[in-house]
Amino acid sequence: MKKLFFALFLTLGLTAVAQENITEGKVTLKQTMSSDNEQVNAQLAMVGEMSTVTYFKGNKSRTEVSSAMTGSNVTIVDNDAKKGIVLMDNPMMGKSYTEIDLNNISEEDFDKVKVEKIDETKTILGYKCQGYKLSMEEQGVNMNMILFSTEALKIATDKTKFGEKVKGFPLFMEIKVNQMGSMMTIITEATGIDKEVVADDMFNLTPPKGFEKITPDGVD
Repeated sequence: MKKLFFALFLTLGLTAVAQENITEGKVTLKQTMSSDNEQVNAQLAMVGEMSTVTYFKGNKSRTEVSSAMTGSNVTIVDNDAKKGIVLMDNPMMGKSYTEIDLNNISEEDFDKVKVEKIDETKTILGYKCQGYKLSMEEQGVNMNMILFSTEALKIATDKTKFGEKVKGFPLFMEIKVNQMGSMMTIITEATGIDKEVVADDMFNLTPPKGFEKITPDGVD
């Protein structure tokens, strides 16, 4: 279950700006999780509702995910430098980080994700959003997703997930994961979009002191 939570965390206010193209500011989202399995639901209740804030400026973004149980995860993407970093501060697992090389993206990884653009659209917080269906299987776990994204928000995203298959920034996602016979549903939805000045140091790719590097072979 911990591994699934970790994968999902790396997988994730509107003012009167409606449909204005924004290149600098922040997006606030909330996530809720539920299951048809009572034991899993009890575990999810301990995690509680999570909040996500994405700060963006030009070709850079910083996404912060936090909850009382899982701690905080920060993903910084710099599309100019073609690099990124994920910082994890977990009460049980400690502080660690992993680096993202945006030049080292395998087409084989993209092929694992099936993406279908659908006819349905939604207006979310005043923004028209295009619908997509996605499905993938990873380590025996089936995942299906419906998302709605807008191209009005110019936010640098981690293209290692879907490549160019999904246009824009998602303001709504519903993920259904079938694991060992239990169906888990994760819903992420935008609650606010703010046009504001974002400091450059929010996108610093240097790992903070006290964080250990994680490599494919383990902690460095």
